[in-house]
Amino acid sequence: QGPKLVLEPEQLRDAVAAVLKMSSAHCAAQSLYTAARLGIADAIGSDVLTVAEICARLPACPNQSALHRCMRQLSTSGIFREEDRDGEFAYGLTAEGALLQTGIAQPSMVCGVLHRMGRPAWGSWAEVPDYVSGVTEECPFDTCNKANWVQYYKERPESAKPFNEFMSFLSAGELPIIVEAFVKEAISGKTVVDVGGNLGAVMSAIAAQVPGNTYISLDLPEVVAEAPAVSGVEFVAGDMFDARTIPKCDLIHMKHILHDWDDSASVRILKSCHKALND
Repeated sequence: QGPKLVLEPEQLRDAVAAVLKMSSAHCAAQSLYTAARLGIADAIGSDVLTVAEICARLPACPNQSALHRCMRQLSTSGIFREEDRDGEFAYGLTAEGALLQTGIAQPSMVCGVLHRMGRPAWGSWAEVPDYVSGVTEECPFDTCNKANWVQYYKERPESAKPFNEFMSFLSAGELPIIVEAFVKEAISGKTVVDVGGNLGAVMSAIAAQVPGNTYISLDLPEVVAEAPAVSGVEFVAGDMFDARTIPKCDLIHMKHILHDWDDSASVRILKSCHKALND
């Protein structure tokens, strides 16, 4: 070990506060997950409600004292706004909290919260120290869940649903740039395959703006089975590791795919894609 870094007294206060904030971030994160799972934002909507009134709108009445603690914590985190109603706390939605609503004509981030903070992903982070230190060699997700993420979500549709919805949510913010690139290329008469296309958001957006091509969204059978019908897009069940299941095409699109795999697996994916391309 090298020499230790000793802080000046004036540095200590801010440094301690920063580390305390980071090391306690899991508290707010799991309170957020609790609110998303219970549908608290949908219960509140545009109203300002006490905890008892919130519980009255939920399918099952939770532990009101525990919910109150979560609500207060999320108020300090900017998800809810807290008001004093004759000595009793009441809660409304902030702009951030409004993103936890579902079933309305604006983006919802409930899927992302359920995916990132649910047990499969959340528990995986507890395995990181052993993975980094060399105690285990498996990916932390695999160690935690006794399966890789593809197998895990294939066997557990209740976990796969928010994962797939979150992938579509992320795509929505990236689509304008992707579509613009296809418009600039003036591609016509080609077959385009989106490998790992999920529910078809990318191919749907491109097909609407750049007609005249064949657009195919390829993903695992269980994902394709949940995909909605999209005009101008064909959904194909396949495996990106098996070139035989990738339709012959002129262009391949991939987004947020290779980062999930190690180098050797990424090379296999790219070789499969290369075999699927027309000469």
